[in-house]
Amino acid sequence: MYCRPFEAAIRLAGLAGVMATYSEFEGEPVHTSRAVLTDLLRDRMGFTGTVVSDDNGIGWAHTRQLVASSGGKAGWYGDDLTEKEGGDTADIDLPRQQVALVEAVLGAGTPTVAVVAMARPQGLAAVVDGLPAILTCYYGGPHQGAALADALFGVTNPSGKLPVTIPRHAGQIPIHHGQRWGSGYRRTAADIHRRYLDMPSTPLFPFGHGLSDTTFDYGDLRLADSTVDVGGEILASLAVTNSGGRAGTEIVQLYAADTATGVTLPAQQLVGFTRVHLAPGETKEAEFAVPVSVLADTGMSGEVVMEPGPLELAAGSSSEGLRTTATVTVTGEARVVADGERAFLSAAEVGPG
Repeated sequence: MYCRPFEAAIRLAGLAGVMATYSEFEGEPVHTSRAVLTDLLRDRMGFTGTVVSDDNGIGWAHTRQLVASSGGKAGWYGDDLTEKEGGDTADIDLPRQQVALVEAVLGAGTPTVAVVAMARPQGLAAVVDGLPAILTCYYGGPHQGAALADALFGVTNPSGKLPVTIPRHAGQIPIHHGQRWGSGYRRTAADIHRRYLDMPSTPLFPFGHGLSDTTFDYGDLRLADSTVDVGGEILASLAVTNSGGRAGTEIVQLYAADTATGVTLPAQQLVGFTRVHLAPGETKEAEFAVPVSVLADTGMSGEVVMEPGPLELAAGSSSEGLRTTATVTVTGEARVVADGERAFLSAAEVGPG
């Protein structure tokens, strides 16, 4: 699950450089791990470029090994910040001074939009209910001010989507849309734990969420065929209509849930997305071509395999804002997907409605 985007960057984009991380793998610092940097990165994922150290990573790895053997620990601490490179706070919520500021501004009765600058998911539960709108800008570059002003004053119609899941509370972490059934907020009626005692287990804002100054309606998700060979391609399409009064762009997202037997798979995987720009009242068709091997995963044998069985497809405006669904059945025998056969991306086209 975690290797797939890196392997895609290596095989599709010809990635030339990789920086080792400060973390560990099976008790060994990654900077000195042959299992990660050679066996996995080079031999299995096909990387032929240069691996560089992150800052003082080699020295950290050496220190880490020495400290571990003596029973101590090593680390860094930050100054008066909530996050920075190499450090952040354990509490993801807004500092109490900022919460008080938001409450004071809202108390004045002035129409308010909160602009949140963050590099990690920020806890916003203390202020979200009172805010009419929130604009997330992350760490902008030299043109950030102009871009924010255009969005705030209606020059542009926002169309961005969250690339992360925003939790309600730090106790939910880790939380992401690809969690497996029986973990995180992916629960069924058979699970003993379905929610927290004091709050819902669902995200505050899900992966892929993002609003617009207009609205969009979705038509039915249509399949070219109800079955597809284990080595084939799924063709799916749907109509999207701008039902509001302003031109806007919708990011149509296609998700898949593989319910085949074998290893436990994510409850949901993003398999395609495309931008659809629409004038008021206009309809366009979004078409997806999804190689079945996009959903291949590491099996019990350690090989990447694709198994036959039903696939649940769903399209919508976010991982939780799904508007339309369809089921396709993968046929044939389970097969090992060789490196050269594995797909990482789907194709999407937008045409007239």
